Amino acid sequence: MLPIYPGGHVAYQNFVVEQLRNHYANPAELPDALLDIAEHFWEKNLTGIDTLMQECYSRFGPKPRPPSCRLRSVLLSITL
Repeated sequence: MLPIYPGGHVAYQNFVVEQLRNHYANPAELPDALLDIAEHFWEKNLTGIDTLMQECYSRFGPKPRPPSCRLRSVLLSITL
């Protein structure tokens, strides 16, 4: 299957807000360094990667994660 990520960057931003609210009583109490990293990735729209990488995916097999999510995960792990 080809990767489909409905909602694009806005869906990612909503996911981040939802996760912060679920896991932290008061996100403002997080360390400034972590908030700076979160803000950096909040602004980085990587959804264009999905269309660039579309031809690299097969139409068969299990549903893959979108390339933008994979790239964001790698960049975030490098940053942290």
